[in-house]
Amino acid sequence: DLILIKKSLNYIDELLNKLFDILKDKSLFYITVPTIAYTHLQPAQLTTIGKRFTLWNSDIKIDIDQLKEIYKSLVFRGVKGTVGSEDSILKLFDNKSHLCDILNSKFCCKYGFEKLTICGQTYSRKYDVIIFQLLSSICQSIYKMMNDIRLLSSKFEMFEDFSSEQVGSSAMPYKTNPMSCEKICSLCRYVINQEICMKQTYINQWLERTLDDSAIKRIIYPECFLLVEHIIKETTNIISTLFINISKISLDIMKHMPFIVSEEIIIEGVKLGYDRQEIHERLRVILINYKFSNSYINENGDNNIFCIFKKDEILNNIIEKSNISVNPINYIGRCEEQICEFYTYND
Repeated sequence: DLILIKKSLNYIDELLNKLFDILKDKSLFYITVPTIAYTHLQPAQLTTIGKRFTLWNSDIKIDIDQLKEIYKSLVFRGVKGTVGSEDSILKLFDNKSHLCDILNSKFCCKYGFEKLTICGQTYSRKYDVIIFQLLSSICQSIYKMMNDIRLLSSKFEMFEDFSSEQVGSSAMPYKTNPMSCEKICSLCRYVINQEICMKQTYINQWLERTLDDSAIKRIIYPECFLLVEHIIKETTNIISTLFINISKISLDIMKHMPFIVSEEIIIEGVKLGYDRQEIHERLRVILINYKFSNSYINENGDNNIFCIFKKDEILNNIIEKSNISVNPINYIGRCEEQICEFYTYND
């Protein structure tokens, strides 16, 4: 089993690194392109499209690192006899213990493994648990990514590739449903839920071994490795062909700019000697009223960003005395630096 598992992990590692490279390319291509960040699925401050790709990729990097550690830690049971005591092997070698060690070392070396000293009739099923935790973790990272794309598709910010002859809905001809992302999420859920099966298998191994591990392993090992292979390949294809709707994102940003500049108004107001809480409360009242007004709902981004603050003497005074930018690029913080630093240390 472990020989096939190790080969499979090596292949999964190759696929994950290809996905990492595709996400890196997207991160760097959109490194300074602003977009609205969402907390609680509500518009917050600005980030960049490249930073969002990097967030996804940072999780993939965790999985790659875990895979490498697990790959190196896999050990071979070797020739240990029926219950792991090596009694029969020792007798065959006329009680010469060093010959048992030589046999096991050569046997494990032949297949590229370190030697396992302590075991029962099999290697500990704890290793199987660790492997399924890894497969589950990979699928969790990808599920999160695909789910985010589905959410952003509903906001018309990005779409998976849609061919000219593809039908999004048999009833609604205009639909471009994120069907590939939905499929990947469905398959990921299946793999994630097999982790508990392997945990149950491990804890139900009585003493030196029971055989109730065999049937479930024969089903879920090949299924899950094949599914993870497909999931990573399909995800790589989705990311590489993803359509980013820059025009829609830009319009949404400009519509949201009165909210974005509010933090800058607070900072500049404090510099001018105003009380922070008073500024915050004035902004809160104005922005919440604006958020639920028809003027915000119908806003197309062309109007003066500061016009909603003009009736408030203090806020208007802060704006007039401060050089507050309305350029979205000035509100992305250190996104570019963070992305460059991440890929410098994780290349």
